[in-house]
Amino acid sequence: MSYEPGPGAYNFAQLSGGSMAEMLDQTATHCGSLATGCPCPTLSMSVTILRAGTAKSYVATGRILKLTKTNAVLGADLDDDSGRRIATITVVSQLITDLGRLG
Repeated sequence: MSYEPGPGAYNFAQLSGGSMAEMLDQTATHCGSLATGCPCPTLSMSVTILRAGTAKSYVATGRILKLTKTNAVLGADLDDDSGRRIATITVVSQLITDLGRLG
């Protein structure tokens, strides 16, 4: 996924940690939903921020680390527009297979 955060996502000259976490969480859960066909709400997440994000645009890449009948462990990496790794995330998600629960 490609992101171009607005000015509210930055703390002075760098991207806020919360904005990084949100981009990574969205990428990981979209990856899980696309691969499984089920909604994947986040149960827990672990974010590792490697360096300050000072670029104007970012690319996040999601992946499935482990898949069971009820849960998924998902990951994502956030790179800046020059290809430098900025942050990573590991997410545990619940697979919602009974869509009737959502209504």
